Amino acid sequence: MASTDVTQRTMYERIDLTGPPTAGAEVKRAWRIVALNAVLAVIAAVLIYALVDGIEGWAHLIVIGGIVLTVVGTMLAVDPSRKG
Repeated sequence: MASTDVTQRTMYERIDLTGPPTAGAEVKRAWRIVALNAVLAVIAAVLIYALVDGIEGWAHLIVIGGIVLTVVGTMLAVDPSRKG
């Protein structure tokens, strides 16, 4: 590697991004992730209940459907693994 330039050295020394996102990282407290998922599931359930309880007709359903389609479209548009 003594005869390589900076660009070639960087190519050999960079992190391999093809592996899983936690490659080389160790999760030391997995229970925190489980607890966070449980709390977020409860919050999501409360929000879904409030949404269903607040629907007062077909006009609300159309608006909520438009919001959901916009969110899904945005998620697909900004997906980093999207090809093209």
